[in-house]
Amino acid sequence: MLLAAQTAVREPVTAAVLLRDAAGLTGLAALGAVLFGAEYAWTPVVGWPAVTLFAAPDPAGVGGWLLAPPDGRAAAWTAAALLVAGATGYAAAGPRR
Repeated sequence: MLLAAQTAVREPVTAAVLLRDAAGLTGLAALGAVLFGAEYAWTPVVGWPAVTLFAAPDPAGVGGWLLAPPDGRAAAWTAAALLVAGATGYAAAGPRR
C-alpha cells in the first residue's frame, strides 16, 4: 500500500500518513454502516475523497485531511475523531437494517 501511495503523489508518503488516512477512512466506513446500512457503508469512504479531490484545495483544513502533510495536526485530529465516532456509533447501534 505504501508503494502504491508513493507512486500516486510527488511527495514522499510516510507510514504515519497512511495510518492516519486508514484510521479516518475506517471511521467513515463505520459511520457509513451506521447511517446507510452495510450495503452502502462504502459511500462515505468513496464520497469524501471524491469531494476532496474536486473541491478547492484545503489541506490545512478539516475537509482536506486526506491530502494534508504528515505533520498536519488538524488532519490527525479529524482522522481520530472520525475513527472514534465511527467505532462508537457502530458499537452502540450496529449497522442500519
